[in-house]
Amino acid sequence: MKRSVLLCFVALLSASFYGNQQQFITEKGKDTTRQIVKKIPLSHSVLATGNWYKFYIEKTGIYKLTPEFLSNLGIDVATTDPATIKIYGNGGHMLPLKNSRNTEFDLRENAIKVVRGENGKLSEGGYILFYGQSTKGYNSDSKTHINIYDDKSYYFITTSGKRGRRIINSESFDKKADTIITTFNEDQFYEMDQYNLGMMGRRWLGNQIKNNEEKQFSFHFPNKVDATAITYKIMAVAKSNKPSKLKISLNQKEAGEIKFRPASDRLIAIEGSLEKNNKSYDDPIRIGLQYEVEGKALGESYLDYIRVSAERSLVGSDKQLKFTIPNTNSKREIGEIQLKKARKISEVWDVTNPEVVKVFENTSFSSKFSFKTQLDTKRKFVTVTTSDYYEPLKPLESIVENQNLKGTIFLDEENNFKNIDYLIITEKDMLTAAERLADFHRTRNKMNVKVVPVQKIYNEFSSAKQDIGAIRNFIRYVYENASHDNKKLSYVCFMGNATVDYKDILKDRSLLNTYKKSIIPSFMSYESFSNTRSYVSDDFFGMMDPEEGEMKSTDDLDIVLGRILVDTDVMANDVVDKTIRYYKKNSFGDWRNNVLLLSDDVDKVWEQGIQRNLNSLGDSLVKKYPFLNISKVYSDAYIQKSTSNGEQYPEVTKTLIEKIEKGVAVLDYFGHAEEEGFGTEFFFTKKDAINLKNKNKLPLLITVTCLATRFDNPFDISIGEHVFRNPNGGAIAIIATTREIFMNAGVNINNEIMKTLFSENGPYLKPAETVLKLKNKLRYQDKRSVFFIGDPAMSLQMPQPGVHITKINGIPLQKFRDTIKALDKIRISGHLVDAFGKIKKDYNGEVFIKIFDKKNSKKTLGNNKIKNRKGNLIQLEYKDQDVIIYNGDFDIEKGVFDAEFMIPKDINMSIGNCKISLYAKKNNILEDAVGVYENVLLGGISNVTSLDSKGPEIKVFINGKTSKAINIIKANPELKIELADENGMNVSTQGIGHQMKMIIDGKGKREVILNDFYKNKENGFKEGSISYTLDTLSPGYHTLEIKVWDTFNNSSTKKIEVVVLDSL
Repeated sequence: MKRSVLLCFVALLSASFYGNQQQFITEKGKDTTRQIVKKIPLSHSVLATGNWYKFYIEKTGIYKLTPEFLSNLGIDVATTDPATIKIYGNGGHMLPLKNSRNTEFDLRENAIKVVRGENGKLSEGGYILFYGQSTKGYNSDSKTHINIYDDKSYYFITTSGKRGRRIINSESFDKKADTIITTFNEDQFYEMDQYNLGMMGRRWLGNQIKNNEEKQFSFHFPNKVDATAITYKIMAVAKSNKPSKLKISLNQKEAGEIKFRPASDRLIAIEGSLEKNNKSYDDPIRIGLQYEVEGKALGESYLDYIRVSAERSLVGSDKQLKFTIPNTNSKREIGEIQLKKARKISEVWDVTNPEVVKVFENTSFSSKFSFKTQLDTKRKFVTVTTSDYYEPLKPLESIVENQNLKGTIFLDEENNFKNIDYLIITEKDMLTAAERLADFHRTRNKMNVKVVPVQKIYNEFSSAKQDIGAIRNFIRYVYENASHDNKKLSYVCFMGNATVDYKDILKDRSLLNTYKKSIIPSFMSYESFSNTRSYVSDDFFGMMDPEEGEMKSTDDLDIVLGRILVDTDVMANDVVDKTIRYYKKNSFGDWRNNVLLLSDDVDKVWEQGIQRNLNSLGDSLVKKYPFLNISKVYSDAYIQKSTSNGEQYPEVTKTLIEKIEKGVAVLDYFGHAEEEGFGTEFFFTKKDAINLKNKNKLPLLITVTCLATRFDNPFDISIGEHVFRNPNGGAIAIIATTREIFMNAGVNINNEIMKTLFSENGPYLKPAETVLKLKNKLRYQDKRSVFFIGDPAMSLQMPQPGVHITKINGIPLQKFRDTIKALDKIRISGHLVDAFGKIKKDYNGEVFIKIFDKKNSKKTLGNNKIKNRKGNLIQLEYKDQDVIIYNGDFDIEKGVFDAEFMIPKDINMSIGNCKISLYAKKNNILEDAVGVYENVLLGGISNVTSLDSKGPEIKVFINGKTSKAINIIKANPELKIELADENGMNVSTQGIGHQMKMIIDGKGKREVILNDFYKNKENGFKEGSISYTLDTLSPGYHTLEIKVWDTFNNSSTKKIEVVVLDSL
C-alpha cells in the first residue's frame, strides 16, 4: 500500500513530576539485552599539571618547530631543557561512530626528534621534528576524505615533567629479505566541502557543474610505473527534474558515464558513482566531467569526490615522500625497501605508530638507499629531507590552562567520589546560564549536576578538534564509571544550537545576517537529500553499549537527553529564567489542568486521518483521565476565509493565541507544518510565536509535524525555535519531529507517547524520559527525527488528583440525586486528601471550581470540499465539553472547603451530565491537586421567581487608576473591570450574545470576549473582576465599550474613550 507523507504530524500529551527522584533507570527494548560493558578506566588527563601550549597543522608529514615558533606560542625557550619537551596529540582523524572501536580517551605522546643547538640548548640553532597527521584521509563512517567537523589537526606541547619520548633507531635484520619492494600504491583524492544542498545531513559537495558544462581535474603521480592500471572512483549527485548523466573522460578519451534519474520534491538530488580499473595512462591523469540533462531542462551536478589509485616507483626527491607498504599473511616475513635517487633523503621514518617512530638513516646519502622491515602489519613511511619540513601554525589561543576532566569529574567539594546524575554540556560563553540551571536542580531536586565546557571535552577526548565522538566518549566515560549500575548518569543537556554547518563553511554566504552558528554539534545522518530519510539526532550521545553508535534502528538509549536551542548567553539565560519560573508560585494555577488539541484541516482524502486520530486521542484521554480539561480546536470547524494571501483561518489564530495566553499545560498540534508556521493556511506563524505573552503559563508543546521545529538549517529559525526561545512566553519544552514523517509512523508514535506518558501507575514520566522509552520501543528509523527540546530533567507541572467533593447542597455526594437547574443557588463542600485517603488538615489555600455544561456535538465544515470514495464530503463529527457556566475560587481551611454560587440562566436546557472540575493550591507552599466529578445532572430552569431586572455594576480602571470619560494612556495599558451583582455574573458561553465582551472602536470593528478573564471575588459569587492587557491598540483615539450580563441575563454597558500616545 502506498504510504502518504504527512507534512506536519503530532505526538501526544506528556505529563510528569520530579518528586524526589534523582536517578532514572532506563530500560532497553524488549528484544535487546544490556551487554556487559568493559569500563573505560578512571584516569587523569596529561593536561592536569605543567605548562601546555597548542598548535595545529593542515597536512600530513614531518614538521619543524623552531625556537622562534615555540617562543611565539608562549614558551620560554632560553630556560627550557630540551630533554623535557614533549608533544601530545592524536592526529586529525574523525573518531569512530561505534563505541567498541574507540580506544583513545586521552592525549597520547608522540615520538619526536629534538636537534640541539650549540651548548645543548634549543635556543641556539636547535629545533624539533615530529610527524603530524592532518584531518584528511578516507573515513568509512561518513564516506569522505575530509574531516566533517574540523579542518585543523591540533597538537599540544609541554616542557614540564619527565623526559620526553623520542624517535628510535630501527631494529636491524641480518636475515635475507623475503620480498624486495621498489614500488607502492598511492591514493589521491579531490574533494571540497562547499555545498549542503538541502541544509540537512552530513554530506557536503564540491564543484558545481552546470548543464553542458565540462570541468577537468588533474592527478599527478611522479614516477608512475609504466604499463600498470589505475583505479578510480567518482562520486557525484545531480539535481534536475529530468533524467541526466555525467560523462567521464580520462586523458581526453571516453571512460564511461554516471546516469541519474530525475529528482523530486521528496528527493532533492540523486547520487551516483563510477568505479573502474583502467589500463595505463600517461601522467598526469586528467579526468573530465561533463554534465548533460535530457532535453532543455535545467539542472546541475555536484562533485562529491574523485579518488585515483596508481602504482609509483620508490624514487626520492627534495620533497617529502609518504608511502604505505601492505602487510603480508606472515608475521615473520621481511621486506627490503629500495629507494632510488635518495641523495637528498637523510632519513626514512616508520610512522606506523606515532608513539613509536623508528628511523632508518641514510648516513652516506647514497643515491640508492635500502632498509629492511617486518611486513607483519601495514606500515607507513615518510622520507626526511632537510629542504622540505612543514611549518606548524599558531591558533588564536595557544596557551592551554590545566584541566583534568577525567580525574575530577566525580569529585565533590570535599574531593570525595560522588556519582553524577546530570551533565550540562555547553560552551564557555554560556557557562553562567548553565550553572544557574545546575544550581536549580542541585537545590530543588538534590541532584549532583556537573557543567562542562565542550572545549575541555575536545582537549582530552579528541585532541582539541571538534568531534561528536569526543562528546559521546566523555559521556560514556562518566556513565561507565559510576559506582553501581543504579547510580549511573541519568540526564544530559546540551546548551547551544546545532546545525549542519559544523565548520562555518556557509557563514559568509548569508545575505540577511540570519546565520546560526553550530555551538554543540549533533549527529547528522549520512542521508542528506531526503526530508523523510535524513535526520538530526542527539540519540548518538545516549547510546552506551559497545556495539552501538552507528545509529541503527536497534540501537537504544541509556541516557535521557535534551537540548536547549540557543545562540547566545542572553538567550540561554532567558531559557533558564523560564525554566526556574515554571516552578515558582506565580506559575501555579488551574491552567495547569488544561490540555489543548489543535488539528489541521483536510486538503487531501488521506488527511482525514489527521482529525480522526487526534479526536480519538482526545476521547481516550478524557475517558482515562477525566480530571484533565481538554479543549479541541479543529481548524476545519472554523470558517475559512479567502484573502489576497490565500486561504486563512483568522478565528483559529485568535482562539489559539487566547487559549495559550490563558494557560494550557500541554498543546498538542496534529497536522501540516513548515518552518514558517502551522497548517497550509499558516494559522500560527513565527510572528505569532514571537509575540506570545504567557510568561507564567508555559505549555509543553508537542508537534510531531515534520518541519515546525527543524533547527539544523543555519539560515533559518523555525517557528518551534521561536516558541521555545520566547522570553515572555512560548513553551517550556517541545517534543517535536524535525523532518517529514509518514502517517503510519506518526500515528504509532502518537499512540506510544500516549501509553508511555500517562502510565496507569504514575507518577508520570518526565517528557524527555517519555521520548527515551518511545525510542527504545520502536524499531524503525522514523524515531530518530523525534527530538526533545528543553531541560531533560524537567517535569511537567500537572497536578495529581486529590480534591474530593463530599456534599452538594448539604447532601452527601453518594446520595445526591437532584438535577441542577439554571438559576439554582448551589453549595459544594469538599476536602483535600493524601495518597491514603486521609484529609490533609494542614492544607490551607484556595480551590478553583469550574462547571462545564454537558458535552455538545460538533461537526467540521469540510472547508476544502474534499470528498471520500463514496463522494461524500469529509467531515468529522465529534463531542466537546468546552462551555464553562461557572468559574470561581474559595478558601480551603484545614483541608476543607465550602462554595456557594448561582447557576446562570444560559445553560443547555436539556438534561445530562455536567462536569465539575476542581483545582486546589496551597498557601505559601508549592503544592497543588485536582479533582473532578461527572455524575451530576444539569438541565432545565428553576421555578424561582425574582424581581431582579438590574444589570451588574461596572467600574473600569486603567493602569490602576479610575477611568475618566476621556483617558490619555500609554501603549499596552492594563485594564481592570470590577463587577458586582446580587445574583452573580453570567460567565457562560452557552447563550448567544450574552458573553462578557469589549467592543473596540464601535460595532463591527473588533470584539474581545472576556469570559475567560473573569474571576469571582474569593469566597463569593456576587463580585468579581476582569483583568486584560490591551496590547493591540494603535496610537490615536479609540472607544471601548464593555458589556456584561448577570445570571438572570440582565445586561449593563460602560463606554470610555482613550487616546493612546506613541510614548508617555
